Amino acid sequence: MPTLTRPGVYVDESAFPTYVSATPGTAAACFVGMCPRGPTTPTKVNSWKEFTSWYGGFETTYPPSALHLAVFSYFSAGGTSAVIIRAIRLDASGPTASTVSFNDQATASVPTLRIDAANPGAWGDNLWIDILPGNVTDSLGDVMTFTIQVKYLGSGASNVVETWKDLSMAPSSTNSGAANYAPPIVNNPWTGSRYIRLVDLNAAVPVARTVTDGVTTTGSNTVTSATANFMESDEGGTITGAGLPSGTLISEVASASSTTVSNNATATATGVTFVITPPPWVDNPTSTAASTNLVGGSDGSLITFPDQLTALELLDLYPDQPFVINMPGLTTGSDISSVVGYAEQRGNAFVVIDCPSTNGVGYSPPAMVTWAQALSASAQAAVYYPQVQISDPYSAIPGVTRLVPPGGFVVGQYIDTDAKRGVQKAPAGMGNSLLGAYGVETVLTNSDQGSLTQANVNCLVSIPSSGVVIWGARTLSPYLVTRYVNVERALIYVSTQMVAMTKFAVFEPNDWMLWNMVTSILSQFLTEFWQSGGLQGTSAAEAFFVTCDDTNNTAQSIQQGIVNVEVGVALQYPAEFVVISIGQWAGGQSVSVTTA
Repeated sequence: MPTLTRPGVYVDESAFPTYVSATPGTAAACFVGMCPRGPTTPTKVNSWKEFTSWYGGFETTYPPSALHLAVFSYFSAGGTSAVIIRAIRLDASGPTASTVSFNDQATASVPTLRIDAANPGAWGDNLWIDILPGNVTDSLGDVMTFTIQVKYLGSGASNVVETWKDLSMAPSSTNSGAANYAPPIVNNPWTGSRYIRLVDLNAAVPVARTVTDGVTTTGSNTVTSATANFMESDEGGTITGAGLPSGTLISEVASASSTTVSNNATATATGVTFVITPPPWVDNPTSTAASTNLVGGSDGSLITFPDQLTALELLDLYPDQPFVINMPGLTTGSDISSVVGYAEQRGNAFVVIDCPSTNGVGYSPPAMVTWAQALSASAQAAVYYPQVQISDPYSAIPGVTRLVPPGGFVVGQYIDTDAKRGVQKAPAGMGNSLLGAYGVETVLTNSDQGSLTQANVNCLVSIPSSGVVIWGARTLSPYLVTRYVNVERALIYVSTQMVAMTKFAVFEPNDWMLWNMVTSILSQFLTEFWQSGGLQGTSAAEAFFVTCDDTNNTAQSIQQGIVNVEVGVALQYPAEFVVISIGQWAGGQSVSVTTA
C-alpha cells in the first residue's frame, strides 16, 4: 500500500501468481534398447550427431544395432530431441568396462591413475591413451600438469577424439585460478568425457619424510646426506631444517647423496634433520612413450527382458514428464504387455510398438492381424506395420537398402506433428510422410488395410507424390472414446498440464478463494487449448467445463485436506473415413462428401 500524502490517484503494484506449468507441454521421445556402447542412464540427445558422440555410429565392428537404426529413423522423420536409455545385462554375467592404470612420477613409483572406459562393453578395448606433459611449470621449470589424449578405433594421430589439457592429480591444485584436479573434470556428467572415466588410486597429499644425517655449509646452496636419502622426484619439493631459510626448494637432485637447493645455508652443521615434502605433481602419471591400450572389456551375456524393463523404469526419475516410448525390436506379446502396463501405471506415457519379423522378414498381413489381436488392449499404445526400406547405413555400397521397424519414423512424426499442429492432430495422413523412407516391405491392398485397421494396426503406405505416409491413427483400445492416438495423447497432455498447474494448491487454505483460483487457472489453460483447435465446440462453454466449488468440495472433504476439481473436455476426433456420395441423372450429377 503506498503512503497517501496528497489527493490524487495512486498505483500499488503487487505480484499476482499465474501458476503456469513448468512441465513441457507435449511429450518427449524415449528409446530404450541394446547397443554396444553408451551411457546406461537416461541421456538426452538433440541430434543424430550428438547421439553418435555418446553411443557411437554405424560401426561395422559390431552387429547392426536396432537402437541405432530407430534413432537414426527418428531424426530423419523430423524428431528434434530424444531420451536414450541403453539397456545392459545387470547380473554378474553382464558387460565389464575396459581399463588401464598408470604409475606416478615418484622414484619408487606406484599406481596413481586408473582410466576406465566410460561405460561397459568390449568397445572400450578400442580406446588408446597418451599421457603427455602439460604446459604449466613452476619457478624451477618443473612441469606441474599433464595432458590426457584419448584415441578411438586406433592409436594413430587421426584417431584422437578428446584431449584434456593441463590436469593435476593433486586434489587442491589450480591452474589460473580454476581447479584442475583431473577426476572431477573428466568425470563430469555434463561437460566431461564421453569415452573415459578417471579413478585416483593415490588420492593423498605427498607424504613428507625425514633425513636425519644432513650436512649444511654456510653460504652454500648444496646440502648432502651421508646415507643417500635424496630422490629425483624430490625436485620442486620443499626442504626444511636447521640452517636452511624458510621456503627453501629442492632445485636439482644431483645424486642420491647431494642436492642443490634454492637458498644458501646460513650455518655449517652435520647431523641436521631435513624434512622433505615432495612436490604435489609427483602424483601425476608418468608420460607415455607410446599410446596405451585399454583392455579387459566384455559385452557379457545376452540381455533379458527384465533387464530392458529395469532400464525403462529409469524414467521414474522424471515422473512429471510425458513420454512417447519405443523399444526397438521388442515384439514378444507378454513383454509388450509389461511395457504398456508401465506406461499405464505412469499415466503420462504412450508406447509405439514395432511390427514383428522373423530373421528380418516381416509378417504377412493375415499373420500381422493374428499377432495384433493377441496383444493386450490399451489406449496408451499403438502398432504400426509394415517394415520400412531405407538406405543401408551399415553398407558402403551405393544403392544397398535395409528393412527397419517403423517405430523410429513414427515417433519422429509424433513429435513433429506436436510441434507443427499440436497434440490434438492425429499423426497420420498425407502430411505425415516419412523422410528417408524409400518404400515399405509389403504393399498393402485395400482389403489388407481394411483387415489391419479393424485389428487396430496402423498401416504405412506409399502414395505417389507423398512417399511413405502413416495411414492409421488407432490405439489398441476397444472403446470408441479412446480409439484414436491423438485423443488419448490429448488427454495425457491436458491431464499432465492441469496437474502441474494446480500443484500450487497443496497446503493452501481450502476455501472459496482457492477454488476460484483453481477454476480461473484451468479455465484459462483450456480456453487457450480450445482456441488453438485442441477442443471441439463453437464456444468455450461447448468445449469444456471446470467445477471447483462447494458442490464438489464438502465440509467432509475439506476436513480430509482434499480439493476436488471436475473437468470435462470435448476432444477432437479425426476424420478416419471420408464417404463420397455420387448421384447420376439425365440432366447432370450431384456429389456430396461426408466424414465418419
